[in-house]
Amino acid sequence: RIRGVTGNTPVAAAIPRTLEPRMMHLTDDHLTSPEVAAYSGMTFRRIDHAVRSGLLLPEIPTPGSGRPRLVNRREAQIAWGVGRLQTLMLGVTNQRLMAAAEALRGSLNWGGYLLTDGETALVADDENMLVSELAMLSHAVAVVDLDACPAFTDETVP
Repeated sequence: RIRGVTGNTPVAAAIPRTLEPRMMHLTDDHLTSPEVAAYSGMTFRRIDHAVRSGLLLPEIPTPGSGRPRLVNRREAQIAWGVGRLQTLMLGVTNQRLMAAAEALRGSLNWGGYLLTDGETALVADDENMLVSELAMLSHAVAVVDLDACPAFTDETVP
């Protein structure tokens, strides 16, 4: 399984102190950009870029500048998966990350494996499907175990 960027350190400990006063749960079903950053292991700046470029789709889009962007939990999971993929594939383009995000959005359930050869992104529900999907790709560059995604608990979301 792929471990988070923070390893065994609680995710909340990875948040810069300057962001702590601004973080709050506006609803139980949505997270703010700083919360998504803490959950996914991506930086706040990368989350901001992902929203502006359309990689992440907040339910309540705002231009930023003091207004929180609210992201549902599925989009936070997509941020986690895309963040792991970006870590595995240094220099991967935003267009290829978009393909991965779309593959994750098209998957009915969260879990299984996200795999890509750098051009095509697929989601396999289990190990048997993973083997057959790998045969379809010319070569697999990265495989992300989606079951390693942390559950939403008080420890994973500040």
